[in-house]
Amino acid sequence: KMASQLVLNNNAFALIIRDEFGYPTEIYPIPALSAEAIYDKQYTLYLKFLFANGKSYTFPYADIIHLRQDFNNNDIFGDSIAPALSPLMEIVNTTDQGIVKAIKNGGIIRWLLKFTSTMRPEDLKARSDEFAANFLSIESSGAGVAATDAKAEAQQIDPKDYVPNATQMDKTTQRIYALFNTNQKIV
Repeated sequence: KMASQLVLNNNAFALIIRDEFGYPTEIYPIPALSAEAIYDKQYTLYLKFLFANGKSYTFPYADIIHLRQDFNNNDIFGDSIAPALSPLMEIVNTTDQGIVKAIKNGGIIRWLLKFTSTMRPEDLKARSDEFAANFLSIESSGAGVAATDAKAEAQQIDPKDYVPNATQMDKTTQRIYALFNTNQKIV
């Protein structure tokens, strides 16, 4: 638990429970949402933890095991990787959404009917629905041939499947691996 917190937050905490003589008897990981450094009047350091259930607890820093990494801007806590990870995850999310939309939209329009005269919107819809029912439905008795008159020209649309740039996706993945000091072989 502490190892994953350390990787994700650059901080991991555990509480040391001591006996009446001050010797450690138990250690509990602290799965807190946030931690705040507090000093009393004697400049003793305490950590106030906020938990997912909304409760907060304060413990003396002397009773905390604090693992930290990448600490530069703060004397006590490690710097969060969120500022570096957020833009990369946004790229991944945007690419994933684009792929899903491209797949959904890839099969929407297969035919284009060009009418030679101006028509009302409801007539356009009626004619296109009629064309789809007569020639594109799998239940139609047609022989795979569509016939139109001089009022319309039917043109089949060549579907273009969107495939994201593999090199760009690989570079983004490698940057995420680098943030966590790992690689494809380990994962």
